Amino acid sequence: MKKAAVLVLISVAAATVALPPVFGIMTESLFERRIAEINDHTAWSLEIRSFERGWFNSTAMIEVSLGNERFGPLESVTGGDALTAAGLDLLDEGLSVLVDVAHGPVVLRGGPYVGLARVWARPDSTQADVAELEGGLGVDYLFEFRGRASLFGGLRFDADVPAVDYADEFSETVFSGVRADGRLDRDELQLRLDIDSVAWSNPILAISVDTISLSTDSEYRLGYLGLGNLELEMGQMLVVNRTLGGEPVFEAGNIAVRGESDPAGEGTLLASSATYTADYLTFGERYRLTDAQIVMAIDRLDAEAMNDLVEAQTQFEEQAAAGGDPMPVLMPLIVRLLAAEPELSIDPIGFAMDEEPFQASVHVRTHADALPDPVSALAASPVLFIDAFTLEAEATASRALARRIATEVVRQQLAANAPGGVVLSGIEAMAEAQAAAMLDAVVAQGFLVEDGDSYRVAVEVVNGEFSLNGRPLPFLSLR
Repeated sequence: MKKAAVLVLISVAAATVALPPVFGIMTESLFERRIAEINDHTAWSLEIRSFERGWFNSTAMIEVSLGNERFGPLESVTGGDALTAAGLDLLDEGLSVLVDVAHGPVVLRGGPYVGLARVWARPDSTQADVAELEGGLGVDYLFEFRGRASLFGGLRFDADVPAVDYADEFSETVFSGVRADGRLDRDELQLRLDIDSVAWSNPILAISVDTISLSTDSEYRLGYLGLGNLELEMGQMLVVNRTLGGEPVFEAGNIAVRGESDPAGEGTLLASSATYTADYLTFGERYRLTDAQIVMAIDRLDAEAMNDLVEAQTQFEEQAAAGGDPMPVLMPLIVRLLAAEPELSIDPIGFAMDEEPFQASVHVRTHADALPDPVSALAASPVLFIDAFTLEAEATASRALARRIATEVVRQQLAANAPGGVVLSGIEAMAEAQAAAMLDAVVAQGFLVEDGDSYRVAVEVVNGEFSLNGRPLPFLSLR
């Protein structure tokens, strides 16, 4: 029994010593696959410049940049702000990232781990622009990435961006840093990112945001468009104009953005939605919106056609720069996209002002049987697409809110042209009287419909013909 145990221990020890070079080869192969996936599914472009394998450890150099063939150069700033220039240079020319790899199957660096490898990555501090940023910001590194690759190819990771407290003669930035962790497995990405606070100020403005978090659980198997969900939350945002006595000109609380994308029918059709909410939005002293909500959704979006549009962007730009006509490339892709009959809705658009409600909605539908063929569409005349769209929009506001909005519009007009002898209280009284008369006139002409304690307006566009509250408006025809 003891002999068997000794043999097992010897075998494990031998494997621990002999297998790391094999795992180094596997790790390099995994790097290549992961980078190819990132290049396929994101706007970033990654390239392995070198990969040097050792027995227990390997080192690599990866060049990271935006896909400049798709977006073009960002044109670095060359003024007095050297840090901004250095940052834009890195986006334009690429960031060199040093990667340190400890091979499995048993890794002791950073704590015991059984798997394919552990990875540490930081920007190369010998790169001039990186050194400029690190020195100017007073940080030891711009970011650090730490990953643990499993035997089955999945990658769990965490990363951080250090805190920054930076000031120059023009502005000051105080940033709490970023914490992130997640998992990448084939085309699936889970990510959580947290920022405690960020603040920027100059002699005129001060902007601060507290408690920012981003999370996503997505699957990228349709090119640039992912399936899954994303959520962004911000606790409070504040904008202060220092020239106006330090009073807030904008304030928002508990802002949230939630997005979701799922398959819709066969093929590569998607159903995507985005919900924007805020507990309150305050604009200066006079306007405060509460319970704000906007829900945008698109059904039957052809992901393949959208990906082809993104891929063809470089070709469009080259033809436009050369004085050519990009329409022969662009129009067939647009017709393909619309042939899936996508439907767009913005419903609801809602908020309350002074506890008075406002609700609105917009719906746009596409009709494939009314689309022109790609050859005819090259004429690029909007008339060819009129019959392919139907639009319906409706809005409802309480009478009190409608009066408040009308009064504000009139008040601003009167205040802008007020003679020196008119005092503010006089302008307010005049604005209220004129707003009431204006609403009565608009209702009498049929532009608004009285509906109990509310006003309602509905617009419809069918075959290029407009109707307002069920009445045709021939003078607005698109034909």
